[in-house]
Amino acid sequence: MHKVLLTGAAGFIGSHVAEYLLNQGHQVFGIDNFDDFYSRSIKEQNISACLGKPSFTFIKGNVGDVESLILDTNFDIVIHLAAKAGVRPSIAQPEQYIDANLS
Repeated sequence: MHKVLLTGAAGFIGSHVAEYLLNQGHQVFGIDNFDDFYSRSIKEQNISACLGKPSFTFIKGNVGDVESLILDTNFDIVIHLAAKAGVRPSIAQPEQYIDANLS
């Protein structure tokens, strides 16, 4: 069993990765900020299969908001899928995308 940090856990890909890891017996810490580019209800539906499983911990927030968890927990694996989506909006709001995707 590995201790896994998974960012972007409520996204389509992230939620499927979380389910797979949980089914393989790993302990998963999932982080997602529910960015409004996609509907929150879709993300909640994505992650619903993982919530309530004893080996899954969900943290709502930005990766930078949980720096102490990241620094204080000895993760075996980090899967970084968190990113602000959308090419066109990234041109109109580059600072937001740089902050979310590169910080």
